[in-house]
Amino acid sequence: MSRNTLITTIALLIGAGVGFIGVRMNPSPQDSPKTSATTPKKSERRVTPRSRLPIPDYDLALGAEVEKTLALYELGVPGEVNHQLVDAMREALYEPHSADRSRQWLILMGAMRPEDAPEIRELFREGDKNGVWFVEQWLQFYDRWGQIDGPAAIADITAKPNPGLGETVKKAAGGWAASDPHSALEWLSDWDPKHPHWNDVASAMIGGFAQHDLPAATLLSAEMNAKMDAENWRLIQPAMEQLADAAILEGGISAVTDWITMYPE
Repeated sequence: MSRNTLITTIALLIGAGVGFIGVRMNPSPQDSPKTSATTPKKSERRVTPRSRLPIPDYDLALGAEVEKTLALYELGVPGEVNHQLVDAMREALYEPHSADRSRQWLILMGAMRPEDAPEIRELFREGDKNGVWFVEQWLQFYDRWGQIDGPAAIADITAKPNPGLGETVKKAAGGWAASDPHSALEWLSDWDPKHPHWNDVASAMIGGFAQHDLPAATLLSAEMNAKMDAENWRLIQPAMEQLADAAILEGGISAVTDWITMYPE
């Protein structure tokens, strides 16, 4: 992965996760400079220099963290776990400020490679043992793992079927389909349709495919639903939700009407 590609990946992860790109935190009322009861005239107002306002400079923090991540990525050796990256992600998980934790985690995930993912997965097991759960980062991790190594991410989370992990399964499958829809769907065609998580995987992959080609994903959903037996009827609702979400993202609420006409009767 080139430097520019990695920077683009990090930007997309941040934008999708917390929207911190180019954003500066606005001061809260208690942090704002105090004013008198009488509002001064416009010509009398003085603007407090930004350097004197107690506002965290997220632009500077973002730039420093991206550079740190680029350096960590360069330390990775093909086929070996990048332990420096794993240590940095452990530190990010335990960042006490939630906004900083989210930003740092999303940036660092841009440097994660397939060989790093299983070791990073262990960070959550460590948290479980300590009674700490990082739900937001957990879902983001599986989405990213799905993007870079879909088969491994799905195999990991579906090894022991658990209804409570449905959303996580969807993140892994959706991440893969959003990254490489044709490979994901080809893999799905050979996966056991009786697997307890088949509906989660199939509906998420339809949603990921819809990000690339909504009409084709809609037709595929209709074909899959037509083949479903009574045990798999549940695919219809989650697949429709995924497709409707994709339509809204593509063109707003009005686009849903156009999408509905795509679906065969």
